[in-house]
Amino acid sequence: MVLNKSKKIAPLLYILLTILMLVGIMNLIFDRTAEKSSSVVMVFAASSLTESFTAIGDLFETNNPDYDIVFNFAGTSTLNAQLNHGADADIFAAASESQIKLAYDNGFIENYTVFANNKLVLITPYGNSKVKTIADIGNQGVKLILSNENVPSGDYSRKTLLMMEESDLYGDRFYNRVIENVVSEEINVRQVVAKISLGEADAGLVYITDVIRGNRNELNVIPIPDIYMPDILYPMAVITNGSYKLGASKFMEIVLSESGQELFSKHGFGTGIR
Repeated sequence: MVLNKSKKIAPLLYILLTILMLVGIMNLIFDRTAEKSSSVVMVFAASSLTESFTAIGDLFETNNPDYDIVFNFAGTSTLNAQLNHGADADIFAAASESQIKLAYDNGFIENYTVFANNKLVLITPYGNSKVKTIADIGNQGVKLILSNENVPSGDYSRKTLLMMEESDLYGDRFYNRVIENVVSEEINVRQVVAKISLGEADAGLVYITDVIRGNRNELNVIPIPDIYMPDILYPMAVITNGSYKLGASKFMEIVLSESGQELFSKHGFGTGIR
């Protein structure tokens, strides 16, 4: 009888051990997945940083193989709104100090560091004949595209136009004449570039860093004198309540490193202004 019981119990033990082994494997998979997700650093960055931060992300992951970077690129004001609605982030890189200060006022950051600067240029579709100089954007019948005034590039553009009007070199009511020619206001500077590249308007004001290898053959670039250029600064901060502060700090270190600053310079940004 004892022998028969043993024979009956053995299959049950085998099944039990099999279940325990499967549970162990599932726990291992879960633990590894959890470990992987715990190393993801979420970076909220202005859309004008897309190419440069993507390159920085590659450099970061090369030097920090235990971390992954996930980027959320958008207009800075949009990113601020997302933070206000509870979006998870570890880094906030803005295209203006006013926007990063707003994040500070809302309690999302404790301090920030300026890591780069930028300039505005006027772009026209390749072959466009209506706009050959800056003064031409005030001419009747010209179609102009700007970023919305609530995003940094739109705010900077309007400040530049006001400074040009105050110089008395561009004719009466230059600012108003230009604004009257605006046919579209975009939520970020990349959309301005896209529409000008497609020939949907005669000109647009964008950052010089947005004139990249992929669109240079589609655009004419007209420089704007430095005397009409506001300070276009790019600040960055670690989110106070972010999930992965160590990874965020390491990312900032890469941005501010010599290698990181060289990458920004390669992408057209001004550096060395911390």
